[in-house]
Amino acid sequence: MIQGNQVKSFPFVILFIFFLLNLLIFFQSKKILLWEEKLDEKGKNIFEKMVLLSANFYEDLKEKMSLKEFLDQKHSFEIDFKKSPVLFTDFNQKTREEVISKETQNTSVTPKEQTSSKVPVKFPEEISKKNIIQAEENLRVKEERKEFLEKEMRILIIGDSMAVVGGGLGETLEKELKKEFSNAKILREGKVSSGLSRPDYFNWEVRLRELISQFKPSVTILVFGLNDCQGLTSTNGEIVVSYGKFGQKEWEEEYGKRVRRMIEILKENNSFIFWVGLPIVKDPIFANKLAILNQIYKRELAKFDNAIFISTWCILCNNGIYTDYFYDEKGVRQLVRTSDGIHFHNLGSRIVSKKIIEEMKNWLNL
Repeated sequence: MIQGNQVKSFPFVILFIFFLLNLLIFFQSKKILLWEEKLDEKGKNIFEKMVLLSANFYEDLKEKMSLKEFLDQKHSFEIDFKKSPVLFTDFNQKTREEVISKETQNTSVTPKEQTSSKVPVKFPEEISKKNIIQAEENLRVKEERKEFLEKEMRILIIGDSMAVVGGGLGETLEKELKKEFSNAKILREGKVSSGLSRPDYFNWEVRLRELISQFKPSVTILVFGLNDCQGLTSTNGEIVVSYGKFGQKEWEEEYGKRVRRMIEILKENNSFIFWVGLPIVKDPIFANKLAILNQIYKRELAKFDNAIFISTWCILCNNGIYTDYFYDEKGVRQLVRTSDGIHFHNLGSRIVSKKIIEEMKNWLNL
């Protein structure tokens, strides 16, 4: 006969079991939905249907909570881990022998070499022509950097609103550079709403040549792209590639030429180049467009010596996701992005500036 206390505790036991069941479904929803594919729709009982309904609900919930990607990676890792051929080789001698045998078959080692634990090392009789050329190139680069360090450092910062807006990246970067390189001369110039897409609005190629003539920079930091996700025009305003082709081969090739011309102008005048990549922004559609520009910058800069791409995409991310807030040196949570979800607030500008300077110092051996 059931006692009174047992009757009262019975609903709590049911609720606890229900909670555990839902917890299990939450973490195993991916596997449950894969299991669904093996079931016959007509053969599903009421319990199976409820479990599948819950699994679908939790998959949607995880996506809204930004947990889906993390848990999917965990699920993939578990699958790959279980498939690992050497997972339990220390405990299963047969499996260990099979793995060793398979690895031996995939090598080009002769049976005679297999019996010896020491394989003789062969050294080339002479250094190849390719290695000589590479050594000469490395020496040339070192000499260039030495020459750069021995002369006065003149740093030019140019770009769009990122470079010119007060309190933003450009102004903060200039201040941090002066702290780091007290003897350096720094010139910063920017133009709001400018870029490389619309030379009819502002021609940066022409202005860059003027700045080089006046200032003669030994280092140039470029910050462009926020206004370039549009149609490409000529200097007189004619459309060269329409906005509808943004991201397509024709658009990327034309924009790449404009990036390349900026680099070539600086290279002709012996300036070291640091191109600051675009950061992730709040609007995911705009973020995808900026990611395309980053790939173009990176690709074009790779074609030149002494031209470095500095990625800022996720310096202010939270687990890979855009965030408006970050923690300062004292652990205080502060705003790092402005209300437009694009530009940097004071702390954000400082963090990104320090990253840029760190990259410069590493590359220049400072």
